[in-house]
Amino acid sequence: MLGDGPDEDQWERKYLMEPADARVMLLSNTHLALSDDQIAKKLREQLIDEK
Repeated sequence: MLGDGPDEDQWERKYLMEPADARVMLLSNTHLALSDDQIAKKLREQLIDEK
């Protein structure tokens, strides 16, 4: 993915981050990237909760 604007990281804030952390406006590259398995698990949890 290319770019660093708000459109590029809103999905991460909405689905992967804790609400308190999502409010902090920092560059995503300042924290460790999640593994594919961690991302899939968090997305599954969020999508199941939304139903």
